[in-house]
Amino acid sequence: MASMVNPMNALMSLQTEIFNGIPLRSCAAHPSLKMFYDQPNGRPRFTFAKVESQLIKAFAVVAITETIQSLPCVNLGYAVPPEYRQQGLGTEIVKLSINELKAEFKRNGVNEFYVEAVVGVQNIASQRLAAKLLSANFEKIKDDVSGEDAYYYCLKVQ
Repeated sequence: MASMVNPMNALMSLQTEIFNGIPLRSCAAHPSLKMFYDQPNGRPRFTFAKVESQLIKAFAVVAITETIQSLPCVNLGYAVPPEYRQQGLGTEIVKLSINELKAEFKRNGVNEFYVEAVVGVQNIASQRLAAKLLSANFEKIKDDVSGEDAYYYCLKVQ
């Protein structure tokens, strides 16, 4: 059986691509934030990174998923390399990424959307961040990919 998706793996992959010259653009609402857009499996995905001297200090990725109550929904993953943890960078990257999406959606006529996150039961730091920024309420679920126990957080952004 597969394990839960780990955003740290995606962060490390992006870090390699940055060293190889992948073009990142500055975000419109937050120019200090870098962004990469792609469509793996035909679904839009936005990758946000706080990058200094070609090193990722914080990372968030959002992928468009199924709608909730007829509104767009994005699945959020986030990671901070160990050497940059406990500096508020996880909170910063998630807040800025949601704000950037909000601005992008508004430019396209979408005034409300949902942000969801699935967090492993062992990942206490990510649970705290999700509870602080998405919702203090969560649902205990089985992760779709791995079948492992996880917590589901959801926020309606307006």
